[in-house]
Parts: sequence; structure tokens; C-alpha cells
Amino acid sequence: MEDQNTKSVIFSEYPNCFVCGEKNDRGLRLKFQNEGGKAKAFVTLDSTLEGYQGVIHGGIISALLDEAMIYAGYFAIGQLSVTGELKIRFLKPTPTGGTYQVEGLIKERKGRILIGEAQITNAEGTVLAKAEGKLFVI
Repeated sequence: MEDQNTKSVIFSEYPNCFVCGEKNDRGLRLKFQNEGGKAKAFVTLDSTLEGYQGVIHGGIISALLDEAMIYAGYFAIGQLSVTGELKIRFLKPTPTGGTYQVEGLIKERKGRILIGEAQITNAEGTVLAKAEGKLFVI
């Protein structure tokens, strides 16, 4: 794992992570960057990830939002965390074939609990889904 103050972090200890694992051939292989304390990544989502025809499966969206908060937690405090609670709002369908920005940040820390937020936006900046979560520092 690189220092959290560097531009991009890869959790090499978890090479098979579906969202960020470098060795997961079926995964998304996202590389989150620390931009002013926010975790940001871009992802292109194809039809192999759809639920209804032409729309990305909600579970994929959930995983992306969750991962953005985990990385935001690491950027904020330099420690890993796990998700204890995740509340998602699907605001608009996320079409297949698009490239999207995934962004997470930590709003507050209460001891071992981090309060995070995340969102997915399209190329026009429209928020398609957003999440709030409680993370537990490990």
C-alpha cells in the first residue's frame, strides 16, 4: 500500500477485490485518487454489468459507492475501515456504456466510526446515485 498522501492508492493486500483489485479479471480495477481529501475514480460500465436491459445493476452501483467511502476513510485517517451501514438513493438509471465519476468523502469521525458520503455522476455532472454510510476503523 502506498502512503495516503500520494495521488493514487492501491490496496495491494487485496488483489482480488471486485472493485479495486488489480488481479481480479472479472473486477472493475478502479484506481481511486486523493483529491483534497475526496476519493475519486472514473469507471466505464458495460452491458455485462446490467440488471434491466441497458441499465447498470444496483448492486454494482452499491459496490462502487461503498468502495469510494472506504478509500475516502483511508485518505482521511490513514487506516482501513469496513462498512457497518450503507444507505443508498438511486436517483436516476445508470445506463450501460457510459463513463462515470465515483466520489467519496468523510464528513465526520466519532471515535472508531467514520460517517461518509459518496456519489456517482455522469459526464454532464448529473448525480445518478448517492450514499451515506457508517464505517468502522479496523
